[in-house]
Amino acid sequence: MEIAIHYVVRCKMKFVFASDSFKGTLSSKRISQLLTIAAREVLGDCECIPVTIADGGEGTLDALMSAGNGMLIPVVVH
Repeated sequence: MEIAIHYVVRCKMKFVFASDSFKGTLSSKRISQLLTIAAREVLGDCECIPVTIADGGEGTLDALMSAGNGMLIPVVVH
C-alpha cells in the first residue's frame, strides 16, 4: 500500500527596495518607507529591506548619512 505525502512549503515574500530620490519631492529613504507600507497592505506578512542609495547628485549626502548613521556638521572654512 502506497501513501502519498504532500508538503506545502510557504515562504515569506522578501523585497529589497533600492530607489534613488525623486528630485525635489521624495528622498530615497521615504520612498522605501512608502513601498514597505504598500507591500504590507497588499501582501500582509512580508519582509521588506530598505536600501538608501543615490547616484552622486541630489540626495547623495542624505543617503550617505542615513547608511552610516552620520550627522551633518557645518564648519567655516577659508
